[in-house]
Amino acid sequence: MIIGISTGMDIEKNLMMISYNYINCLTECGVRVLPLLIPNLDPKYMEEYCEIISGLIISGGDFDIHPKMYQENIRSNRMKFNEKRTNAEIALLEFCMKNNKPILGICGGMQLINVFFGGSLIQDIQEDGYGSQIIHEQEAPKYKPSHYIEITKGTKLQNIVKSEKYMVNSTHHQAVKNIGENLIVSARTQDGIIEAIEYKNCNYLIGVQWHPESCIVAEDKMLIKSFIDACSK
Repeated sequence: MIIGISTGMDIEKNLMMISYNYINCLTECGVRVLPLLIPNLDPKYMEEYCEIISGLIISGGDFDIHPKMYQENIRSNRMKFNEKRTNAEIALLEFCMKNNKPILGICGGMQLINVFFGGSLIQDIQEDGYGSQIIHEQEAPKYKPSHYIEITKGTKLQNIVKSEKYMVNSTHHQAVKNIGENLIVSARTQDGIIEAIEYKNCNYLIGVQWHPESCIVAEDKMLIKSFIDACSK
């Protein structure tokens, strides 16, 4: 089984970038999985990648989606853009949606899913006056949890992790603001920041704001396993 993982890019050094945690979380699951790292190529190539993968992880990274994608002007000086990556990931998402392939969006991947469906983003949590009770950019390493999330009852996520509240890591300065069409909120923090979303009208499309590929807690492993199980069907 081949699972695609979108990648980042260090433009100055001309390097493809991805945390090895994305690979480890798939290959250490007890099922034979071949991760396929998908570079930031022209969107016209993304359909061919979609044809050979069983599912897609839209990974996180040190970049932001340009506000023009959700009809806003730039308001924060903390923004970093990689429009080549954004365009490639949107094409991947679109082709996988058309072919009903399981999709897991992580951190920036969740934000991309929301924008794809017409939603918008908080450009900077602190500058825009959100999330004052919780530090969303933890100084600790990703393998350490930072804050609690509260899972919405009756959602796919809640059914997967069998929990209503647990600790996750947190390394983001942006977040979902207005939810996209046909998406539902499946987790929030105590200060109201949206931590997970899912799509109503397909088998498996979940976005999470934290990094479950670090597999800090049992719930992270359950989420990754549920995605792999969906890809194997």
